Amino acid sequence: MMSSGAGESIFKAMKAHPQNAQLQEFCCGSVMDMARSMDILREQLASLKAGDAVVAAMKTHRDVVGVQARGNGAIWKLSIGGEATREHLASLRAGDAILASMKAFRPHARVQLNACGAIFGLAAGPDSVRDQLVSSGAGDEILIAIKDHSDNPYVHQMGTEALARLSAPTS
Repeated sequence: MMSSGAGESIFKAMKAHPQNAQLQEFCCGSVMDMARSMDILREQLASLKAGDAVVAAMKTHRDVVGVQARGNGAIWKLSIGGEATREHLASLRAGDAILASMKAFRPHARVQLNACGAIFGLAAGPDSVRDQLVSSGAGDEILIAIKDHSDNPYVHQMGTEALARLSAPTS
């Protein structure tokens, strides 16, 4: 379980120092690490609205590769948490932040891998979230990532899985 106040401390620091890119990168990485470790941590992070801080950091630091890579990773791992979390991330326009990072950092495999993972996670539903990603051009960006990183099996695999989820029949 998350130590008492750890999540709150991270988000307090992110809000207090929004222009500090290094701090935002570190905090996005912490969210990513915590969200992937245990369901209970992911639920606690969702209840703290961790996605709000992550998406804000990605939008503020569009030109910082580390914030984008770790921010995409955090969205990926948070989106595993369930439909309510995915809907909340979509309401923040997380998809737009993800796609902007893919366009800005095409040569960076870690950005592309985590972005494909984030799209994969968000596209799990509901249908409105998947539709938003499709209409924003997520499929095209994934295809570019796969092509540009054809030598990277992880980008290829995650990209392929994200494309499959985007094109899955809706319920």
